[in-house]
Amino acid sequence: MNIILKSLNYLFNNQIALNRMSKNMVANNDYCSKTIKSYKHYYLIDIEDVDFKALISNIKLQKNSSYIDYVYKHFKKGLVGRIMNKNDVFLFVPSDSRRFVERGFGLNEELMNRFNVDGFNVVDALIKIRYTTNQSQIVDKNNRLKIIDKPPYALVNTSKLDNVDNIYLFDDISSSGGTLLSCAKVIKASYPDINIIFLTLGSGKY
Repeated sequence: MNIILKSLNYLFNNQIALNRMSKNMVANNDYCSKTIKSYKHYYLIDIEDVDFKALISNIKLQKNSSYIDYVYKHFKKGLVGRIMNKNDVFLFVPSDSRRFVERGFGLNEELMNRFNVDGFNVVDALIKIRYTTNQSQIVDKNNRLKIIDKPPYALVNTSKLDNVDNIYLFDDISSSGGTLLSCAKVIKASYPDINIIFLTLGSGKY
């Protein structure tokens, strides 16, 4: 097995290692949680973890389907399978069109397709309407959060969100929380009473 997969297998399944990576570890569960401006955020691992960064890099640069399947398996088992009901709605942050063209795929879309095949209620209701700089490339954290003031996203197919109680908003990684909060702002403008929970593979320390 590839050394990266061996490392990730250890990290995802070893409680001691997970405790080392996050002070917010929920007791007896293989996931982490915290709150971002009243929104609950569940994630698997710190984005600064060396093995996780290597895994994400390999996926995004090579579209390695075995890596995507590996991540999906652990994300579904270790996080989604523990906190999400089949009646809840999955909404994913859309990939930027430029990066989609560069890579030929979007990791979020690849993962959400797998959830859809497995019978989860995946709703395609968010689109990106404006190009933005990758959040991880913005050094100043205050500048990262400016995305919230003028969200580059819009809602479509809004009828699919009618009568929905819980939306699980997914992005692959969250370095500052800005993208997730930006999307939540757009959703809340049309559905103020809907409950939004953030889901990511990795999260920064904010």
